[in-house]
Amino acid sequence: MSSQPLSLRVKINHIDYTTAPPGPLDNSVLHRVPVIRIYGDSSVGLKACLHIHQVYPYFFVEYLGKMNPDIVNRYVTKLKHSLNHAIAISLKRNPQSPKSQFVRAVVLVKGVHFYGFHSNYSPFLKIHIADPAFVSRAVTIVQSGTIMKTRFRVYESHLSYILQFLSDFGLYGCGWIDLGEVWQRGRDQLAEDKRIDPELARTLSEFKDSPYHRQTRMSLEVDAPAPQVLNRHKLRARTMHHKLTIPAPEIPPEPLVLSVRELWEDERKRRAAQGLTPSPEIPKDLSVNSRGPGGDWVSEARWWEEIRKRIERERGREAVPLKMSWEKWVMTTFESVEALWEERYKTWKPHASEDDPKGDRTEGEPAMEEVNPYQSSQMPPLCGTLHDGQVEEDYGDVDVDEAMLASQDMARLMEREEAEWHAEANEHLEPETEEDFPEEDEDGPPPDVQSETGDVEDRSSDPFKDSGEASPSPSTTGNQFKDIWSKITKYDIMSGTV
Repeated sequence: MSSQPLSLRVKINHIDYTTAPPGPLDNSVLHRVPVIRIYGDSSVGLKACLHIHQVYPYFFVEYLGKMNPDIVNRYVTKLKHSLNHAIAISLKRNPQSPKSQFVRAVVLVKGVHFYGFHSNYSPFLKIHIADPAFVSRAVTIVQSGTIMKTRFRVYESHLSYILQFLSDFGLYGCGWIDLGEVWQRGRDQLAEDKRIDPELARTLSEFKDSPYHRQTRMSLEVDAPAPQVLNRHKLRARTMHHKLTIPAPEIPPEPLVLSVRELWEDERKRRAAQGLTPSPEIPKDLSVNSRGPGGDWVSEARWWEEIRKRIERERGREAVPLKMSWEKWVMTTFESVEALWEERYKTWKPHASEDDPKGDRTEGEPAMEEVNPYQSSQMPPLCGTLHDGQVEEDYGDVDVDEAMLASQDMARLMEREEAEWHAEANEHLEPETEEDFPEEDEDGPPPDVQSETGDVEDRSSDPFKDSGEASPSPSTTGNQFKDIWSKITKYDIMSGTV
């Protein structure tokens, strides 16, 4: 996949998302799927709109059960059905309707806890949601203990859908997104344009025909599934905390923030093009070996001696690390980005651990193709592939506390969480057009909405009517400036200026 040729680049000048009925590039038959839209310049010289498919919002929950494959697979299936059922009930919808599919997939992954001291992998469940608008509701449900009789600890739910996409694929604002295969919308309309350069026409002819209709007025409108985003291959996972090693492994020199490296290299090229001395190479992390003389702590030697004595006292009592046989079958959180991709695009394969390179084979035993016992919990099938009136097998096996879900406290909690989510999501929504807010007449509102005193009437219901609180006095709600002009006139006459 990393050797896939580059066919188009689009600059990320603006990015948002929408939900639409699934199409051939979505690899799903859910009722609606999210589609990310990127607007900006393109490498072919045209303003472009890029539609990215097969990217879903997600969050992680900690899995504390046994790692027996059968137990894990049953738990994952039950969690998916229970969460989907709870979301549907909270929205007062039929949970068994094909249109009530809110959970795209639940995938078993492994990762290292961010907080505290941890020297090995822990299992997590990555929950993909079909619509970004329901992420906050799903998080509230799993944290409240409504499903599975468990109050789950949730991770990475604070990241918005757009930020998750940019982070997972190594993208950033005003940067370039590199694409492999793309599908062009409205090819016939662009081909009829006589102003198109012949060389540009040949380049565009290499793009495939998109099965979708045009939705924008941009000169170029294309589609691409997530596996065609080539920036992903520039990322490398820093696997340095999953195993306790002494001395610590060397930190990779590659910078974590790719945008910093690109800015640095761009400045070097700019100075070289103008005949100036290029700026130095991007600095690396300073280590103890690069320090100059001096600056040592007075008690440093004494404490190092104490550490060496303690190591000698505990020598021979080292704890034997547990053999995690499940780790080689489970992808990391970094690798799980491709969990929902089609098989031809996936690059992850189960691998033996460093401590046991032969796996469970004995010396001289031939290698055999092994079956991943956790495959069904990592590579879920398409969700919602059933016809109308059908439900998934064993869908009735759900664990939902409907009484708690219907409580007023739960309803208020969901409303507050969703209000906060919508406030953050408004940053990525399209701005309202001027037609939605027609300008009022300069003389004020129409006469039919004015009171006798010239105040604008409040046509909404009295907010204090049912609350039991006293309404504000008329002196605080009347027009405090209705006599201001007469007072000014009197003052001016008295001062002799009128």
